[in-house]
Amino acid sequence: MKHAILIIAYHNIEYVRQLVKRFDDDFRIFIHWDRKSVLTQEDRYSLESLPNVCYVGQVFPVCWASYGIVRATLRLCEEALKYGDVEYLHLISDADALTKDVDTFKRFFVKNRGRNF
Repeated sequence: MKHAILIIAYHNIEYVRQLVKRFDDDFRIFIHWDRKSVLTQEDRYSLESLPNVCYVGQVFPVCWASYGIVRATLRLCEEALKYGDVEYLHLISDADALTKDVDTFKRFFVKNRGRNF
């Protein structure tokens, strides 16, 4: 079972890199970086070079509770749905943290396969 982790990010590249590294091969990672924020070519490459990162974009300005966040989310969904093996989409931001380990996360979705949350 493949999961797509959709990350809306804007400020902490190192945290995003460490977060992405916590996910294994059962995850595809899609990142939208706020267009208003700096993302250097070096930073972009450091994300794109991680093995399970499938997309890094910086298309829309994202402001809290704005249509920009909706557009960024839809872009991430569009990119994730290009992969026919993705069963679940999980939307997070660069301010979120995993509270359980990845194996616990995966077991939950195996147990509840086909259910939406």
